[in-house]
Amino acid sequence: MRPGGSDRDDAAGLLGTPFRRARFRAAVHYVCWVCEDPRALGTRRLGLVLWYAERNLHLRRGAPLSGATYVRHHAGPRPRPLEAQLRELERDGLLARRPGGGGGGGGGGGEPDLLFALAPPDLGRLGAEEVAELEAATRGVCLDARATVPRRAAHDAVWRAALIGETLPHCTACAGRGAELLPADVRWAAREAEAGPAPGGGARVAGLGRHARGREAAEALLWHLRRDPALGLSLPAGEGSWFAYKQAGAAEAGVPEAAAVYRLELDELLPAAVRVGPAPDEPGDEPGDEG
Repeated sequence: MRPGGSDRDDAAGLLGTPFRRARFRAAVHYVCWVCEDPRALGTRRLGLVLWYAERNLHLRRGAPLSGATYVRHHAGPRPRPLEAQLRELERDGLLARRPGGGGGGGGGGGEPDLLFALAPPDLGRLGAEEVAELEAATRGVCLDARATVPRRAAHDAVWRAALIGETLPHCTACAGRGAELLPADVRWAAREAEAGPAPGGGARVAGLGRHARGREAAEALLWHLRRDPALGLSLPAGEGSWFAYKQAGAAEAGVPEAAAVYRLELDELLPAAVRVGPAPDEPGDEPGDEG
């Protein structure tokens, strides 16, 4: 999908996630309202606040805040419907926008627009969990440099890996955090490298059926690796150069760890095997291959 597309692109959301326009409107309005100093906000930081809130909610409960489509701009992630929503709030007399200075960061390298909320938002569309996530992200991005945003480094790693103009799938909330390759992981990776590429060029996939969010974790892993294959470690096994990478899970959210064994050919990533869940201690304990 291209940046600047029509709002119709967001109607069905990304990867089957519906776009909830009323929630998105309430979230945009709320962040502008709680960030009383407009010099601390700007469209770039507003996009970051929404990005972190959407992703942390998706990671924790399997559903983002609004389901808006995010696109990688040069200054960071940007919700595709953001500009249209700001114009709508201006037309409704709920927001004023002025060209101005400050540290909020604009989209074109100049000074950011100043965003003034003129009336309190209607929070009837947002739950307490969603408001709390927006508050935490606003504090960390705009108000307090010492405040932490959960998984901020992981979410930043994802948007930085994407190409300018590329759509950022919701499933990548599971990506961005690597995990240490344990001895069992290395043994598993060595066996898969020795077996070589799967027949037909696809990857052998194991463990999907054991985890409700296993497919999402595997998709996130491959999305991230295809954009940053240097994440993996070289394996001294098999013919040619093989690499292994393990993505950390989020046990509290039911997201399993995932690992891949792959090689590079003419700058193309060719995965031979993907595993969802922990590595087996012995070869005979491995789950069967799955599609």
